[in-house]
Order: sequence, then structure tokens, then C-alpha cells
Amino acid sequence: MASQWHVHSRLLQTAYEMDAIVSMLGTLMGIASDIKRQYDQLMEPVISRLSKGFACLSDDLLHIIFRFTVEEDDPFQAVRLSLVSRRFRNLAILDPTLWTSLCYGASKDELETFIVRSGPNAYFDASIRIVRPLNGEHESSRSKSVIDPAFNDFLEACWPSMSRWTTLTITLAYFGSSRELEFALQSFNRHDGVCFSSLQEIRIHSEGQYVCKKSLDLTWMAPNLRSLQTSNTVPPGLTGTVHVFSTVTAFKCKDILAVYQPHRQAENFVEFIESMPNLTTLELEFQMFMVHDYSFRLIEFPVLPPSSHHSITSFTLTLSQYTVGRDGNWAVYFAELFLGLNMTRLEEFTLVMDVIGFNASITECDIFFNGLSLALLPPHHHDDARTRVVCPRLSTLNYHLKYNPAKVQEIRGSDVDSETLASPEQITFPIPLGSVPTVTTLNITTFTKVSFTRGIEALADDGITPCGLREIRFEGCDKMEISDLRLTIQSLKDMGAWDSLERFVVENNDSLKYSEVLDAVGEERLHYIYAS
Repeated sequence: MASQWHVHSRLLQTAYEMDAIVSMLGTLMGIASDIKRQYDQLMEPVISRLSKGFACLSDDLLHIIFRFTVEEDDPFQAVRLSLVSRRFRNLAILDPTLWTSLCYGASKDELETFIVRSGPNAYFDASIRIVRPLNGEHESSRSKSVIDPAFNDFLEACWPSMSRWTTLTITLAYFGSSRELEFALQSFNRHDGVCFSSLQEIRIHSEGQYVCKKSLDLTWMAPNLRSLQTSNTVPPGLTGTVHVFSTVTAFKCKDILAVYQPHRQAENFVEFIESMPNLTTLELEFQMFMVHDYSFRLIEFPVLPPSSHHSITSFTLTLSQYTVGRDGNWAVYFAELFLGLNMTRLEEFTLVMDVIGFNASITECDIFFNGLSLALLPPHHHDDARTRVVCPRLSTLNYHLKYNPAKVQEIRGSDVDSETLASPEQITFPIPLGSVPTVTTLNITTFTKVSFTRGIEALADDGITPCGLREIRFEGCDKMEISDLRLTIQSLKDMGAWDSLERFVVENNDSLKYSEVLDAVGEERLHYIYAS
């Protein structure tokens, strides 16, 4: 009986405790709800300004975002966008501009889907990556394809759309060879009279450095082709009555300077450029990081055969990743290349030089820049009477000299003490103004000082050095001080070119104050543009 009473007492006590807990929880819930209500009231002005995400964006704005994403990322981004949501899918499928990139590596079904979704009137950017089968399947027979079988699948799927290609990009894998490029270009010969009627630009990029060794007979045509870009490779010479590249007006080539056989490399350039008789704009960029002081001295440079590139009006030569040393003989290479191109209609020449370090004394650097600046001007023909200018139409010279010091500069084979190596602020770049009497406009961006010299003078009939210079523009020369500018002006006066100068433009040069420049140049000539 006592035990039953004890159990009953414990149950009553537990029930009382539960009621107390429920009451406390109710009180806490009320307090928490009140705090939550006050918090929501305080946060309402902030939350109301927050974006609702893509849901609040209009379809037109989403179209712009989609196009930017596809252009900046990769073509397959269009597929990914179409899988995000039903709205994204509808927008992506209804925008034909998202599906105009045909990329090697996509399956045949994917390529056909891109072509269908782009619409019947779309123009395409085609991209092909050439790789050799890793198992060496085709190495034993030259009659068989040396290309990954996926290349043929790409051609089969995209062949019906080839007349609507506007750009074609060909990339050669690092472990390939020149045979891959030759095969790729000849693969378009599969049908007689193939015409890429809309093709305007071809880009050829190699991940290694290859030289094509044989001429090709290409039967396909591209009547609207205007631009050609190559990197680390030069296409082979072309045979046949109609050249594929005969309509090209702009050619840009980037390559590593061949330190052991530079003459053959130059010959390849000249030979290939022969296939572009309508070329007006030529850009050559040589990566110079493999150049050593001793490399060129072992090579005798042959005289290049004259060419007939009379249509070239603009030529840009870029020397990148260059360590200035005592290898001045490299200037002969560029002089011979200039001579081999025979650009009698040249109107504008631009030299871009990207210096990453110095591996010589200041005296050796002066000798180097003197030889280089003279070599990198249109050559002259010497006879018994006088020196005749080979580029009589040259009117504009542009110099862009940049200094981007390498993080680790290796001094190869130098016997110059590191303490006597030249520094950027000691360098003076000479411009042989007497060698280019037809130039009227000179644009200079440089980290060096500038002086004008006579060079190889082109004498007039009366024996006086003519000078047609009318405008000089110094832009972005941040290292130039007023004392340097005064020396430059004095060299112009010594040349007899100062009195005929009409405009002296100083633009975006932080180290040159207006009052000092005005005192040195004079108000009648000076055009001072403040740094933005």
C-alpha cells in the first residue's frame, strides 16, 4: 500500500514539473517571437534592397550575359547553360549566336546540334586541334592519315556548313609535327572546287616549333580570306595556279628565332609571303629568349633572293623577351630579312622591342643599339653617285621600347663583372634620321634616352641631307627627364632637323613638367597632353 502511494506521489510531482516546463517554454516562445518580430522590422529596409537573383533579370539582359560567358569561356558553356533550368534552356536554345562555334573534340551529334540550333543563316567559328594517335598506328604508312580519327568525324559533321565558316583556327599539339599541318590543309581537297566563300580569317597555332618542308598543292578556295595569323610555325610554300592565300591583306606571324639556322627560317618567311601578292599589313614577332652571345657568330648569312612584295604598306617587327648582350651581329639577320622583303611601297614601320635584361657593359650596349637601330630601317642601295632610298614612300616611324626585367636573369657566358653591367637609365637609343629622309612623323615610347644621328645619309643632288620630319611624339616615356629631352632636342638641331619641325608632342609623361618642356621646346611647336 505504501509503495503504491509513493508511485502515485512521484507521478503527481512529475506532472507538476512538466506543467512548469511547458509554461516556461511558452514564455520563452513569446519572448523569442517578439525578438524575431523586432528583428524583421529592422531588417525589412535592407532585405527589400537585396537582389532576387536571376529571377529578377530580364530576358534581354540574360542574353547579353550568356553571350559574354560563351565568348570568354568556351563554346560548350552554351550546353551547360541550357541544363541549368527550364528558363535558361529556352533562352539558350532560342539564341542562335550561342551555337556558332564548332570545336574539334565534340561528338558528331553535338556538332550537328550546334549547327541546327544556330539557324540556317548563321556564320561559324571553326576550331580544330590536330593530334597524332598516341599508339603510332599510322607511322608505318605515309599513305594513311597521321591524324586522330576524330578529325575525320569533325570534317564529316561540319562539311555541309563550311561555306558559312568565317574563322578557322588550327592548333598543332606539341607532340605532333609539320606533317599534321600539311595533312590538315590538304584534307580540304577532298572534293574538287571546294569554296570557303565566307572565310575571312585563318589562325594556325603550334605548341611546338615546326617548319613545313614541302610545298603543297591546295585546290580549295577562300575568295574572301583577308587575315592570316600563325604562331611557332610557317605554312609550307604553295604550288598551283590559284593560291589559297592570294587574297590575304594582313599577315601576323609569331615565332621563336631559330638560333642555329636563322637563314633557313628567313627564307621560309620570304617564300611563304610570296603566296600573298595582295598583302598590305605585315606583323612579325620573334621571341628572342634563346639568343646567346655566341650563337650567331658561327653562321654565315646568305643573301636572300629579291621578292616582289610591292603591296606591303605597313610593317611591324617585334622582338620579345630579349636580353641585350654583345650579339650585335643579329642585326644582320633583320637587315637581310628587310632587304629580302623588298617593300618598295612601305609607308609605316613599327619596331617593338621587349627587353628583359642586360648582359653587357654600357659601351657594348651602345655598340649594339647603334647597329640595331641602323639595321632595322629600310635598307639603302649604294652606287657611285649617291645613296638611294629603297622605301621612297616611308612616312611614319614608330618605336616602342619596353623594359620588363625578368625575375631571374641568367648571365650566359659573360666575362663582364655584374657591377659593370649596363642599367636601363644609362641606355641611349640612337635614331639614324639621315637614313630616312622621307619620314614626316615619328612616334616614340621608350624607357631609354633618345638621340638622333645621321646614319647612312641619303644625299640630295646638291649634296645636302634632306629631312622631311614634321612631327615627333613622345608618349609614355616615364623614365625621360628634362635633361634627357634637352639632349634629344640638341641632337635634332645638330642634324639640321629642328627648324623644319612643326609639332613636338609630349603625352602622358609623368616625369616631364609642362613648364620645363615649354621652356625647352617653345610654345609654337609644343603640344603637351597631360597624363590621364
